[in-house]
Amino acid sequence: MPAPDPIFDNPNNRVFYACQAVLYKERQSTSTGGNDAPTSNLFLTGVQSIGIDSEFPFTTYQDLGRFQQKYGSYGKQLFTINIERVLSDPSGSYVNRGGSEEGSSSTDDGQPFYKVAASNDYKATHLLANSNLGACGLSTGLRNWDITLLYGSDANNYMDGGLSSTQTFMSTTYRNCILTSISYNFSVDGAVTESLTLTSGIATQDTQTSGFTKLIASGYPTSYPKSAETVKGRDVDFAKCILPIEVERMFNLGNDGPDNWKGFSDRILGLQNIEMSVDIEYVDLLDIGKWKGSDVVSEGGSEVKSKRAEQNRFKQVGLPVGVSFAFTGVARAQYRGDIQAIADGSTVQDFEMTDTTFTKMDSINADLGTDDLVRPFYKKDREFRLVASKGSAPNYWQWHLGQQNYMTALSYSGGDAGGDNVEVTLNYQNDHSDFVVFRDTTVKNIVPAATY
Repeated sequence: MPAPDPIFDNPNNRVFYACQAVLYKERQSTSTGGNDAPTSNLFLTGVQSIGIDSEFPFTTYQDLGRFQQKYGSYGKQLFTINIERVLSDPSGSYVNRGGSEEGSSSTDDGQPFYKVAASNDYKATHLLANSNLGACGLSTGLRNWDITLLYGSDANNYMDGGLSSTQTFMSTTYRNCILTSISYNFSVDGAVTESLTLTSGIATQDTQTSGFTKLIASGYPTSYPKSAETVKGRDVDFAKCILPIEVERMFNLGNDGPDNWKGFSDRILGLQNIEMSVDIEYVDLLDIGKWKGSDVVSEGGSEVKSKRAEQNRFKQVGLPVGVSFAFTGVARAQYRGDIQAIADGSTVQDFEMTDTTFTKMDSINADLGTDDLVRPFYKKDREFRLVASKGSAPNYWQWHLGQQNYMTALSYSGGDAGGDNVEVTLNYQNDHSDFVVFRDTTVKNIVPAATY
């Protein structure tokens, strides 16, 4: 049999970053979708890397009378997609390939991958709301995505080169992917990174595809943001952040800096890194006799590819969703006590063998008010809000992790004879599945009225 004709006019010597792209399509349904053409997907901006892991579990059937097993079958396949990207300010100026300014982009570049509508409403923004990630596929409110990995010819130095009827691409689309992990990293020496993990049981391939017009229609990457428009750790606006009280006690010595160009007084904290992550587990209610999403052929013999969406039909989010975050900073003093005494450092905290180390309120014996005698000692009540501002608009990237967080670990490292600084890491967690992320022109204050 003769070899097939090459997909591209000039066969690729390699596939590298300039000739691959990641596209996505978001939906809120577990009953429809799964057969959409990848040409309608949107370009995912800021992608630094993508990796695909494929698992094909195999069961061997043993039988009497032979030691070399002959028969077996495959189980449910699983594709795991890992994406790392950076965020950028869409209001900044963009540079075209000739090096000149193109003005501002009107697209939605730089948004978090998972996001909700900006609001002060706790229930409306909650991770488990049907209009957001959702909690159960049976309610058709479980958010999922098509992820398309696009390969172009390495004869072009950018993916939109010659996007015409004659331009061809190879694409693989992972259908109806669900999010299993989201994490963010803020460091003093680089861009804010967003790491995503998605899974799917279905992948479809198009060996030769044209017409990816969204790459041009979206305005990107016909122009690309300058490095100055990438959201970095230094863009964290601590004047608009709400930090847990232990972070203030550890890092805030009260020697604030002068007003800077943003018009507020810098708090000198010495923070080197902030991390936050969300791990989402799913319970899959199995149906005897079939795998949901696999029955794409009806009894009449015709394909019903939209049934691919049903692979998530019986999935439920395992509760609580694992939300955690950590602060790492340079130690400038030992951990201190009552927040009221931060300015003079006159109060320290001893770590006695007690179950109220980080839950007992300051000056608890002074006034209990109308509250009972138990609640003040065991409340999980650390609030955390992180805000990064960028651009003249400005744009505020916001992460709201609720008011029910608690500290889980405090660790020291470094300070060795090689010259390293002593660093302190404080770890936190919440069990309320509180994780809200969006970008808006104003900073929101999300206050839960009651338990959701």
